[in-house]
Amino acid sequence: MEPVHRSQEEKNVEQYAREETLRGILTTALLSMLPEEITLHDEHAEGASAKKDEYAERIKKMDQLKARNVKSLGYRSALLDRLLETPGRKIGRSTMVAIAVDFGLTVPDDVDLFVRATQVVKDYCETGGTNVHGGTGFGGRPPNSSRNAYPR
Repeated sequence: MEPVHRSQEEKNVEQYAREETLRGILTTALLSMLPEEITLHDEHAEGASAKKDEYAERIKKMDQLKARNVKSLGYRSALLDRLLETPGRKIGRSTMVAIAVDFGLTVPDDVDLFVRATQVVKDYCETGGTNVHGGTGFGGRPPNSSRNAYPR
């Protein structure tokens, strides 16, 4: 029996199908883990804008940061960006998934980081960061403690 030889195009189609299947699985998992919505309350808008600017500065120094931290900062910055530019300052799961897709989340670790980023941003936007521990604080206030409220 002769070995079956596949063309490069057939291999590409097969690879694409595998990647799409993985994306579908990750998107389904992501939807189940995201908060239903994030609302940026008016009293936290100034702090959110300052936090977004801080994230941008930290990302610029990314050669000094771990790749994992850079991804997390990017996710949080993108979420705050979208909230600040959206009328009503509210985004739902479909918008969060669109942001995740824009980042091309392809591995479970990225999904985990993104979900934690939504939790941190949600807390900053809705409580001013009351439940976020560690980090650099929000709205000019220091962080609650050195513990991370959303552990790895």
